[in-house]
Amino acid sequence: MEIESIEPPRVTKARMFRPRIDAKSHVRLITSNAEFDALEEEWNTLLGHTDTSVFQTFEWLRTWWKYFAKPNYRLHIIVFIYEQRIVGIAPLFIERQRVLGLRIFSRLQFIGRGLSDYVDCIIQPGFEQIVLNAFAHYLNANSKQWDVFDVEDVNERSPLVKIFPDMLRNHGINVYQYQGNVCPYINLPTSSEMLLPSLGPTTSYNFKRKFKRLQQGFKAEVETYKEETDDIQRAVAEFSHIHGGRWKSQGYPSAFDDEKHRAFHVEFSCKFARRGWLRIFFLKVNDLPVAVSYSFNYNKRIYMYQSNAHGTDDVMKCSPGFLVRSIAMVDGIEEGMRVFDFLRGDETYKYKEWKAIDSKNYLIRASSPTHMSRPRFMFFLMFELLMKCTVRVKREYYQFRRFNIVKPRTAWEKVRYVGLKITDLFALGYNFIVRHSPFRSIQKLQIERRKWDEEPAPSKELAQRTSDKKPDHSGGS
Repeated sequence: MEIESIEPPRVTKARMFRPRIDAKSHVRLITSNAEFDALEEEWNTLLGHTDTSVFQTFEWLRTWWKYFAKPNYRLHIIVFIYEQRIVGIAPLFIERQRVLGLRIFSRLQFIGRGLSDYVDCIIQPGFEQIVLNAFAHYLNANSKQWDVFDVEDVNERSPLVKIFPDMLRNHGINVYQYQGNVCPYINLPTSSEMLLPSLGPTTSYNFKRKFKRLQQGFKAEVETYKEETDDIQRAVAEFSHIHGGRWKSQGYPSAFDDEKHRAFHVEFSCKFARRGWLRIFFLKVNDLPVAVSYSFNYNKRIYMYQSNAHGTDDVMKCSPGFLVRSIAMVDGIEEGMRVFDFLRGDETYKYKEWKAIDSKNYLIRASSPTHMSRPRFMFFLMFELLMKCTVRVKREYYQFRRFNIVKPRTAWEKVRYVGLKITDLFALGYNFIVRHSPFRSIQKLQIERRKWDEEPAPSKELAQRTSDKKPDHSGGS
């Protein structure tokens, strides 16, 4: 790989930093769209050697940046180079919040945040220590550029969760880490004939019964979109109709009412189809689409990005959503997929229908060690808490609408419901404050160290010997 093929950026202290850990390694900073585009070939080469998710692909992140970058966002992609070849990429951007022209805080985040169920660095296997050490050095040496390093939805399988927080702490950077979302998954059998038996007799029986009822009562067929020559724009439009109809019937708005959101999906879906990753399955009843599985087959893993069903009551009694997800699984098994990833959310059906296992996502939040960053970090926390409360109040409003739509409610039931939700809102604020309390973090660390110091030596040796032998519930294929 020729590093010279990447157009060299203007070199300043902020743009080039050679970490002390190894004279053979250095980092480069990508800050323009042209540099981002020029990185595509090297990006894909590195990605081919890793086990990262579909949300770290160039196609996904470059399209996200095109549609969702705001005027106060600046690219900050860090490229890690060892012996003249790229061994790691941290796809970041900086968000600068200002009031009356004054910098309130600068937040360093991963491109794709929000819509990506997993965020992560892209690291060639075997270089995790080198890359993350260089990353920690870089953040410390350039600490005046950022006030908050905000990593949302990084999975427990990632080295960012396993080893990076301690590296940051070793550089005097305060780190707050806690579990956020869960991403349930199931391991797929090696043959499609084994799928239903693996779910148990009850689920297997229900599938056969509902599928038979659907075939007897309606004209049912499956329509698939996965090729570059398919009408992807039409597929996204039909998916948007099902998705929106389902949510609006329960009192919620649809994200696909936003034209920019629809355009994003059309563009990245076309790119995914070109790479052979896209799988959109429609279950059509009497020539009308009633259920959809919108997923991506990547690295032996099916990522179920969305799955919805919306139809008449007699059709919905046949569980078309369950059936279309089964179709996506059978198709994936025949293509050699090994894991079906339901992605974020702990919806009941994932466990009841499929006996899914949780894979945990974490939030890692670090504050810059500079003096000016301390008050800015506090401003950020207040801003973040306000935004979270705003989003939560909006969500609770729509849930209250759904609460009333499902069945008639008495005045007492409504008052009781609102009271419980207000209590939940206060709990949200309290937990947010506790999680970012330096005193609580120090206290927790001291308790853990005290427990370790008091533990007998043989137990420590046993823990160290068996730490790598614990069963892996992360969902890795």
